[in-house]
Amino acid sequence: MTFSNRILKALIVTLTLPLLLSGFTSCDAPLIPGSMRAVNSDLTPQDALSPLSPLNKAITETPSKLMTSRQYFMSFMSITSLQRPNTRLLERYGLVKSVLPTQTDLSLLNAPIAMGLTNLAGVTCEQMYDDELKKEPIDRFFLQNNDSEDFSSLDVGAFSERMALAAWGEQPSAQESALFEEFYSDFGSQAANNDSTKKKAKGFLVSVCTAIMTAPKSIVF
Repeated sequence: MTFSNRILKALIVTLTLPLLLSGFTSCDAPLIPGSMRAVNSDLTPQDALSPLSPLNKAITETPSKLMTSRQYFMSFMSITSLQRPNTRLLERYGLVKSVLPTQTDLSLLNAPIAMGLTNLAGVTCEQMYDDELKKEPIDRFFLQNNDSEDFSSLDVGAFSERMALAAWGEQPSAQESALFEEFYSDFGSQAANNDSTKKKAKGFLVSVCTAIMTAPKSIVF
């Protein structure tokens, strides 16, 4: 297993625990400590609509840079095709932005930054899921051909491929696809028995989305 895949697997495992313990959702998982929280966000919906190349653009330089907090926020929006951040997402950005990078030096990457990115990505992915379900099935992209409200009928491969193409610019490798299938099996067996199939479906898809968006090849250039 490559280093990148080991990180991806670690992300998946890490994301599973709070979801199972809290009964979903990523927004219900523990927030970053209060001492690390930021004051109110200075990002408006208009800012978030500004064009910015998503993280899936081909990078010719050696991957060696981070992005700033605002760039990560807007890139996550672009990857998930969100037209406008909802109130919850804007509030979450306000909470985590103080721990996200203000400079692009890769040596600044640390645990608080990684935790902040994962937290922000999780809420972004949840809005993506909710917004997609509001569309007619024919107009959806990430949840296309996916009975996304029935855990037992989820098309793991189709969803992970679309997410990876949006975030990485390429489909998951065979190893990465196997990790998602393994996660699907584990998630189904470990989730609370009284959880509805819709609740489990949303929890799983948001977790996969978050893992892909915070994988090394998504956040480092």
